[in-house]
Amino acid sequence: MDAVIRPEAPEPERRALLAALAEEKERPPESAWREAALREATGAADEP
Repeated sequence: MDAVIRPEAPEPERRALLAALAEEKERPPESAWREAALREATGAADEP
């Protein structure tokens, strides 16, 4: 997300953008999801 939080933005708008940015940082990148799905599909998840 390439959002710019403007200092003059209303408080609710700033809070919403900050919450969205925090949520985005908590999620693993899409490539990690793909990797996990591929490991699960191939049975590689059971291997060390």
